[in-house]
Amino acid sequence: MTKKGLLTKSERTVLEKLLNESDFKGKDMLRHLIWLNTTKPKYQIGDCFKVTDRSQRFFGVPAVNVNGRIKKIFTFKTEEVYHYELEVFVLNKDGRETTSSMFAVEEELKTKTKNNRNAIVGDGKYTESLEFYI
Repeated sequence: MTKKGLLTKSERTVLEKLLNESDFKGKDMLRHLIWLNTTKPKYQIGDCFKVTDRSQRFFGVPAVNVNGRIKKIFTFKTEEVYHYELEVFVLNKDGRETTSSMFAVEEELKTKTKNNRNAIVGDGKYTESLEFYI
């Protein structure tokens, strides 16, 4: 392995030869191990993005285009895609606040923001989440 933890070309060749053996068990796990050690996540912990999860609500308002900060990066062994857990801080007009987690995959993270703070403004169906700075 190199200093960055990625496989060298010769190590990858040896593992790929194992995949071609007919009596080798655990090919899916080995394929996932090779993928993990030859790719790295596009974003890092601490980066902030706009995220949407219409099934999640803050103070009765759907979580649409809220700011979140990446706090964890993980994968599932059945997929070759990175998943991100984002921390979202929300303050409503009454001064109540909450912190919650939202989940997204790499292609859902498009718009970068400066922080993970959100203010819920207005009443009713068309309430929006606005960015604010402390």
